[in-house]
Amino acid sequence: MLTLLLASRSLANNETLAPPARIHDRPVSEWLSDYLSGLPDLDGSPIHLQFLPELTAHRGKLLTGEPGRGKAVHAASFLRERRIVLEDDLLQHPLLLRLTLTHEIFHFVWIRLSNESRRGFEQVLLQEHTACVAGELGESSEVARESLLPSDRAQRYLRWRAYVCESFCDTAAWSYSGVKRYRYFRLPEEWRNRRATVLSNIRISRA
Repeated sequence: MLTLLLASRSLANNETLAPPARIHDRPVSEWLSDYLSGLPDLDGSPIHLQFLPELTAHRGKLLTGEPGRGKAVHAASFLRERRIVLEDDLLQHPLLLRLTLTHEIFHFVWIRLSNESRRGFEQVLLQEHTACVAGELGESSEVARESLLPSDRAQRYLRWRAYVCESFCDTAAWSYSGVKRYRYFRLPEEWRNRRATVLSNIRISRA
């Protein structure tokens, strides 16, 4: 069973921080237990969670407490360190926290999938693009999709492969987070169902 552990170090100066005791008026351990029960059975080493204020991405780095630098983000994952950093404002928005945390956990899942599983998910995206289907299942994939050039898909360039990853993680968040409605769930129902079928056929067991 996947374990999520609260970390207590800041990004910049390694100072000790008090981890949150509650998430939206519930004890953290209770919230995490309830949250994990909605995910597939995942194995893997513990993933450490950090909640930090005012997260921004700037020149390839994640910053905290510097809102004037970079682009505001909800979260970031550090796969080799098995660490997820979350914006502390999410503690007051449990549905968005569920979506964001699920998305980030599935970045760890994605890197452990077989090439066959990745290509299977990519195929449904290619079908969507060929059919000129609009919409996505999350903000990250929508932003990544908007930046694509025709050659990215044709040549499977880095932008396309990054989009496929973001789309997979957003689709997993839509499927497993328990959140039923969200303003970025814009993919038509027929194609949501196609993605759900592909996702159900992928052996998801490690994160």
